[in-house]
Amino acid sequence: MSPAEYRALAVRAFEMADEYRADAKTSSPERAARLLQWADQREEHAWFYLGRAEIDEDFVRRHPRKQEDNRHVA
Repeated sequence: MSPAEYRALAVRAFEMADEYRADAKTSSPERAARLLQWADQREEHAWFYLGRAEIDEDFVRRHPRKQEDNRHVA
């Protein structure tokens, strides 16, 4: 996956965590506890995705791709 794809996953995971927390406010105590647990897990996933994006971006900065030679050997 590219760093941009990891960042997109992180954004979606943060959004899902917010949705779970909002839903927990109007849910039964048992359901609210489960939703808050899921929200915490999604937030952990989001931070993981952001970390992966940063690691991959750093790797690309330190190891730029070499320009491929497009000449054909006849």
